[in-house]
Amino acid sequence: MNRTQPFGRAERVSWCAAAVLAGLATAAAWTGGPNLAAAQEQKLPKAEEILDKSVDALGGKAAFEKLHNRVTKARVETRIPGRPQSQSAALTMYQEAPNKSYEVVELEGIGKVETATDGVTYWENSPVQGARVLEGEEKAQQQRATLFNPELRWRELYQKVECAAVEDVAGVPCYKLVLTPAEGKPETVWYDRKTYLPAKGEAVLTTSMGALPVQQTFADYRKVDGILVRHKLTQTTAGVEQVITVESIRHNVDIPPDRFALPEAIQELVAKSKGATQPATRATEKREKGG
Repeated sequence: MNRTQPFGRAERVSWCAAAVLAGLATAAAWTGGPNLAAAQEQKLPKAEEILDKSVDALGGKAAFEKLHNRVTKARVETRIPGRPQSQSAALTMYQEAPNKSYEVVELEGIGKVETATDGVTYWENSPVQGARVLEGEEKAQQQRATLFNPELRWRELYQKVECAAVEDVAGVPCYKLVLTPAEGKPETVWYDRKTYLPAKGEAVLTTSMGALPVQQTFADYRKVDGILVRHKLTQTTAGVEQVITVESIRHNVDIPPDRFALPEAIQELVAKSKGATQPATRATEKREKGG
């Protein structure tokens, strides 16, 4: 499950990095001035080194490159404050290199939520909002989230990566990395200082309902076809907690060619979008020809 890249890393100094810098300044004032703060910063390894070591820890480049598609099945338990019972859903995700993806969450008593791309058009369809094509930051987020094996391609995904601090996650020392995409908000990921496995992620997602802060924790790494894959992801958004438990992962399987094809509703939206831009284009061509 690649949800922090869930999420699914950084560009400007985020509020997290700003807090780290403020903490260093405070430590300097208490223990000997800016020279000590500078020395503490120098002890931090480069973010690039941590990301490369994380690839090795997860199985290595050669193991990742042997995989060209993936089918993941999981259960999603959603806990909403004030409600005694959690809501259960089935999740299935199809992924194919380099950037095709189809994910469906089937909600009991509500229906299904689809998020997908054929590698060009990024879209979603839900009982609440209906079918829609993603654009701008939403599209950029999905491009990062649905890229196959993004661990190998972080240099393509982020224009800047920084190691901001060492912080504990559930009592485990972790390197805190701030990663900045070319388009979109910075993301923060904590990597276990000993194992270099991702332990936690934070991001502010752009959605149709506005900015949405998301926090994720990763656990239960297991080896599947030569790579380590997290089998438990806990996500908190606006007080709502979702626990995603992976039930099965299969690689290099037969996926129907039309699995990533655009459904009719999305095709219609794409056609309407193209039709809306054609009159303006024709008018421009006419002016250029002096007509």
